Amino acid sequence: MKRINLRENKGVTLSTLVIAILLMTIITSIIIYNTIAGANTRALNNMYNDITILKDRIDVYYSKYGTIPVLEGEYTNTKNIQNINSNDNDKYYVIDLEALENLTLTHGDGYTRYKQVQSSYITDIYVINEQSHNIYYVRGVVLDGNTYYTLPGDYTKVNLPEWSDTYTVTKKNNYTDTEGNSATIPAGFQVSLKEGENKVSTGLVVRNAQDLNEFVWIPVENMGYKYDRYAFLSGQPSDGIDEATNSLKIKQTADSAIYFTEAISSDETESIEKYGGYYIGRYETGIEGYTAFSETSDGTTNWTGYTGGNLSIQKGKQVWNYITRDKAKEVAEGLYTDAENGVISKLCSSYAWDTALKFIQTNYSTYPTNSSQGNYLDTEFTYTDLDGNSQTKANGEAVLVPTGQTTAVNNIYDMGGNVYEFTTEINNNTPKIYTVRGGYYNDTYTIATPAWRAIASSADAGAETSFRVALFIGDNIYGNPDALAIKAKPGNYVKYDTGIDGIGDNQDGILTFRVLYNDSTYGLQIISDKNVEDVTLGTDGNDLNAWQASMNDYNNAIATLNQKAERYAESSPYAIDGRCVGSVPTVGIDGKFNAKNTENVGPFNDFQFTPSSTIEGVNDMKDTDTNYETDQTAMQAIGGDMWTTGEWYWLASRIVASYLQNCYFNIRLVDSVGDLRNYSLCDIDYNANTNGYSFTYGLRPVILLKPGVEVASGDGSETSPFILEE
Repeated sequence: MKRINLRENKGVTLSTLVIAILLMTIITSIIIYNTIAGANTRALNNMYNDITILKDRIDVYYSKYGTIPVLEGEYTNTKNIQNINSNDNDKYYVIDLEALENLTLTHGDGYTRYKQVQSSYITDIYVINEQSHNIYYVRGVVLDGNTYYTLPGDYTKVNLPEWSDTYTVTKKNNYTDTEGNSATIPAGFQVSLKEGENKVSTGLVVRNAQDLNEFVWIPVENMGYKYDRYAFLSGQPSDGIDEATNSLKIKQTADSAIYFTEAISSDETESIEKYGGYYIGRYETGIEGYTAFSETSDGTTNWTGYTGGNLSIQKGKQVWNYITRDKAKEVAEGLYTDAENGVISKLCSSYAWDTALKFIQTNYSTYPTNSSQGNYLDTEFTYTDLDGNSQTKANGEAVLVPTGQTTAVNNIYDMGGNVYEFTTEINNNTPKIYTVRGGYYNDTYTIATPAWRAIASSADAGAETSFRVALFIGDNIYGNPDALAIKAKPGNYVKYDTGIDGIGDNQDGILTFRVLYNDSTYGLQIISDKNVEDVTLGTDGNDLNAWQASMNDYNNAIATLNQKAERYAESSPYAIDGRCVGSVPTVGIDGKFNAKNTENVGPFNDFQFTPSSTIEGVNDMKDTDTNYETDQTAMQAIGGDMWTTGEWYWLASRIVASYLQNCYFNIRLVDSVGDLRNYSLCDIDYNANTNGYSFTYGLRPVILLKPGVEVASGDGSETSPFILEE
């Protein structure tokens, strides 16, 4: 080996070599630093992406259920995050990732372990603050010496929404609170998100999204009481059954000849049996915007002293007094109808009144007979008058106050006190055959109680008497008489605006679709009556390249076809989501398809021969599924050309056919005469030969429509299809 004399060699001096070594060390350090910095930057961006995804999913969940999806028990290892956002309170919880559908995150692998041991020493998790809903990654990501735990930004005061999004479809138990109790929210209504108003056990508050009238859910199903009339007062015995009404005769007092009866209404009982409960006005009925007022009755049975104005079941309103019982019944029944609103409004019956008292007793056991929370002669409280001024109602003072100024019980105001309230119950004391309940401001809370029944004539209409509205959920689950969902039947024709320019007969983006589903399970789904475009899957060839390309198309076929179909929903003003026919049609809690990309992941391993291990991907092939069967059954039940269109089209479904010498990986399709076909995108044989195949067939997208989509015209026939409007 040649020796190098450093002193004599003119090419490299010792000092030059030292400098070179130093430079190499610096360069290597930079490379290492940049590699680390690059990895940490990716980690930080991944954390930002995770939190953004979680925020979007939690916003949907929160607007739907009025609560955040978290595991039980506070997370306490918060020293690094508790001072980041000034809007946080001191309560942090681990996010329940399993409550959020189709979730893929980069960080947060400690969630599974945390569920098992509930240890705050586990930091590879995402937590959320109870008040601000800000999300944190507890472990954090380090970059340039700084540790990041959440999204960057300047924090301003957080104004959390007070009401959920408006419900668009009525389904039994479509709301579940944090205690696991359920309620049925009608279409067109919102749920209060305020603490104390969003739980069934303490009085779940809802409001109509249009007129903002507020109601409280009265649960009946599985509550230990039934929808019935009750005698709460001691010495208030029943006196047998009244034959005319088939109801219990409830006596006013033990020695009174007066008794009260009422036939039960079938529309009330049917609604409660179907939906599990009913609603009662949160407040006594108020009135606003009236143009004139008179205390002098005209003596008729259908009179009110107010001219003009609108009914209002909200806080701080003028109580609608000076009204007869018959007029109160007319006004209450005119508020909402099943056909127009999906709910039936009624003057409160003795059944609705007494059952509401049974519910209140679950938290206030003595309330029916001792209602000190109300406005009585012997109670004292502060209130806000109609001019917005704070006032004190003194003990011994008789004064009528606006709605909602006393103390609520189960979020219901003034079933005891302020004013008597007409009900539909009757009694045997002619001519005062009507019944009022609840006591009033010039009586005492142990005498004129919510349980007390008093009598009134048909012409009674004074300062001390008002009424309360009860709601029963009807059959119109969309709460809109013009909703397509009300009118559409499977097989009906619809002109659907895809929002895509340049397609359709007039190049205006409008295509003909047909109703496929319209029910509470699948929502309102329509399918194109013909193919809308051609889709090619697979690659022809008998080499490994063709095999691998076709193998990828086979494994990705369901997602590929669904993505193609989604294009026809993305720009439409009427659509929520899209999928390819033959995929799973179920809908999730967020109102979108939740399983359209479902597949039998496999891998397929039921070969009738041993495949060569040299064939890349042969052990990663996805297996047979039966996704298509639900759509096929529905389409063939509709009949006609719903399934058989005269064209060939893809189904988002796979089938594997394995034989002694060959194995074929197929995508399902329907041919022009309606036969179910399977075409292989790739195959292998026992000699390790591989093939890829290419096929081009039509796409039939299925669109999930918004529940509130309305019909502008048409009757759904082929010659007069439904024309849609928002």
